[in-house]
Amino acid sequence: MEPLQGKNHRVHMDNYYTSIPLFRELEKLCIWSTGTVRVNRKGLDKEIAIKKSEQSKLKKTPGYCRFSSDGALTFCAWFDKRPVHVLSNTYAPLPANNSDESIVKRWYDAKKNEEGQTQYGKIQRDIFIPMIVLFYNLYMGAVDLFDQYRSYIKLELRSGKFWHPMMWFIFESALVNSWVLYKCTREKAGLPLQYTHLEFRISIALALATEWEDMGCISRSGNMHSPHSEFTKLTAKRARRTLLTREEPADKYTAVNKHLDAMEKIPLREDSKAKKRQLLCQCCKTARTTFWCRTCAVPLCRYQCFITYRYHSEAKKPKTRP
Repeated sequence: MEPLQGKNHRVHMDNYYTSIPLFRELEKLCIWSTGTVRVNRKGLDKEIAIKKSEQSKLKKTPGYCRFSSDGALTFCAWFDKRPVHVLSNTYAPLPANNSDESIVKRWYDAKKNEEGQTQYGKIQRDIFIPMIVLFYNLYMGAVDLFDQYRSYIKLELRSGKFWHPMMWFIFESALVNSWVLYKCTREKAGLPLQYTHLEFRISIALALATEWEDMGCISRSGNMHSPHSEFTKLTAKRARRTLLTREEPADKYTAVNKHLDAMEKIPLREDSKAKKRQLLCQCCKTARTTFWCRTCAVPLCRYQCFITYRYHSEAKKPKTRP
C-alpha cells in the first residue's frame, strides 16, 4: 500500500486481511479501509456479532442491523439470508438522510398462496441494507462477486473423493462466467435481461437435456420401469421365484456384446428406503449381487458371471438348488 500513502484512497478487502490494528495503521497513512471481518478477531465487540443461536429468529426479519463505533472505526453486523460482519473507517452504517439508497430488493421463499410469487416459489421483498455493506458490494472485486454468485445456487455435493469438489467447481465456474458474459453483452447492447440468474441456469439445464434426448439417450429411471416394472414391486424371495420361471430372451447366447449394455444396478422396490438391493446370483448360486441383466431380468455377479460372459455363453442352464 506504499504508493497510496497520503492520497486519501479507499481500499476494500476480504476478511482474510481485515483487522482493527491494520485499519488503525492504514488510517494514519490516510488510507481508508472497508472489509468483511471474522467475528473472532481481537478487539471486536462480541455483543454486536450475530450468534448462531440468533439466526433462526432473524430469518423471519431480514434486514436486521446493529453496529458499534470507536472514533472513525465502525463494526457493523447485518442479517440478510445469513449474517454479514463488516469493519470500516470510511462509511457510516446509516444514510445521512432518509433516502431510498438503504433499501434493496432480495428474493426469498414465498409463503403458501402469497401474492406476487413466481413459478419457482420465490418472491421479491424490500429490505434495509447498511451503507457500509452497500458500498462494499459496489466496490468489491471479481473474486468476491464470483463467490457470491456461486453461493446463490450451489451444485457441490459432499463426497469422500477429492476430485468431486474440483469437478463441481469447474462446472460452477463455467455457469457463473457465462452468466456474467450474458449480462455484459445485454447491457452493452442496451437490451433488457431475458433471464434471471436462476432462469439462466434452468435454461442451460433444459437445453442440455433436450440435446441428450435428441441423441437417443434414455434415462435409467425409464429403463427400470419398462419392460420389467413388476420386478420393482416384488420382495426378494418372490423375485427369485419369478426369475426362475421367466422365458430366456432369444438372443441370450447369440448377442454380439453378450448383453453388456444391459448391465445395471438392480432397481429398488417402489416402497423401499434402502440405498441398494441385493439378490442371489442366478448363475453361480453362491454370491449375492447388486447388478443384473436388464434384458434377461437376472441378477448376476458383475465380474465372475457377467463380464466373463459365463451366464450368456453356456448352452445349458445352470443347475438350480433343490
